[in-house]
Amino acid sequence: STNGFCRHTPECLASFACALNDWFDFSRESYKIGKVAVDLMKKYDVVSDCAPFVYLAVYSSVALLVEPYQSCADMLQRGYEFSMSKGDTDLASRNLVLMVQNLYFGGTKLSVLKKNISSRINLETQRSHQILLPFWLIFEDTVFTLIGDQEMLSPNIEADLTEGGTVSSDYLDFLCHQRMQSSYWLGHYDRAKYYAERKIRQGLLKFKSIVSEFYFGLTAIKIFQRKEKKVWINRTEKSIASMKKA
Repeated sequence: STNGFCRHTPECLASFACALNDWFDFSRESYKIGKVAVDLMKKYDVVSDCAPFVYLAVYSSVALLVEPYQSCADMLQRGYEFSMSKGDTDLASRNLVLMVQNLYFGGTKLSVLKKNISSRINLETQRSHQILLPFWLIFEDTVFTLIGDQEMLSPNIEADLTEGGTVSSDYLDFLCHQRMQSSYWLGHYDRAKYYAERKIRQGLLKFKSIVSEFYFGLTAIKIFQRKEKKVWINRTEKSIASMKKA
């Protein structure tokens, strides 16, 4: 080690940055620490060892509040490439799925995303890599919905996500978020309302991001205009407060 530094220090700092952001909402401080982790990794020439995890931790979480989606997607692409060079298919898949998520939020053409997602689902299925396959299926469902390709939509995607007789709350939370967001975009406010209420009723509030808060707040406004229940204006105020804090 050098003055307390070792090859694992960048990974530890990246983990600490995520904890500050996710558990304590210290977004600005977490971004600074995340960037220090990236800089240390490069300065002490441990990129090949640390890049898969550090890029994943920093550019799928803390950097999203400051840097453009495309920039974060580029760094996650690097994380994917370093992971593959090490033969770490798990971290490679995680970097890749979050890279596609950033491209989606960043406005990449849906036709391009459709091809990438479909090929990835085929590959994940062939490899029997079931951990992240549900996220790819949810992305595919979202893209088909926005394109209007009703014939390609799964009639019951929740059944496709079933694992051991139950649907993982993480997958279900992400599915509800994606459907709430796409429904709002398409002007289907009743559908957006259903998924927003479901998130609240079932406690599916794990998918924490500025984007989630933004669309949750917009959906809550539409619901309040119809139902005039204070819980929805409170939800909007909470979203606004979270975005201001970020």
